[in-house]
Amino acid sequence: MRLPHPVRFQRLDQELQPVARYLSGRMLNAGSGSRDITNFLRGNGVTDLTLYDISSDDPSVILGPIESMEMLITRLKKTKSNAEFLLGLSRT
Repeated sequence: MRLPHPVRFQRLDQELQPVARYLSGRMLNAGSGSRDITNFLRGNGVTDLTLYDISSDDPSVILGPIESMEMLITRLKKTKSNAEFLLGLSRT
């Protein structure tokens, strides 16, 4: 007897719906992956979107390891928590 897989993933746009009210302005989607949520982000207030990942077939994605993004490293060092860091990205 085969058991169902114990992990069920919901669609990413459904997962992000509770925080949609915080989306606005410029946003960095670091680790953008293969699930495209551009329409969801733009539909909820994001006006300028940067996609960044370590690898991608999408030509609009900036490629590289997250550790090499000097802007992220500098900003992360200035913040006290991950939440403060992430919220700060949407304000700039």
